[in-house]
Amino acid sequence: MQPITTERKTSSLSREENLNKQVEELKGTMNDNVTKVLENIDITNDLEQQTEEMKGLSRQFSMRSKQIKRKMWYKNARLNIICLFLLAGVIYYIYDSVI
Repeated sequence: MQPITTERKTSSLSREENLNKQVEELKGTMNDNVTKVLENIDITNDLEQQTEEMKGLSRQFSMRSKQIKRKMWYKNARLNIICLFLLAGVIYYIYDSVI
């Protein structure tokens, strides 16, 4: 009967060893996962900072483009008014010389 009890002890030890190995593997996996989560948090923080910077740059771009649009509109309006006066002057000159 002794051999049977030693086999049971051996099998229970191998079960404990297997469980310990599985626990160690699980610990390693969990450590890897925690490391990856921390890396992802760092990457997310960097992306948030870049997003804020881009928001500021887009506001600046929007304001500057509106200023340039107004400036170009005024330039175009001035040119149109000058052309209108020139055309009116030419028409007046032609009308005055005919009569």
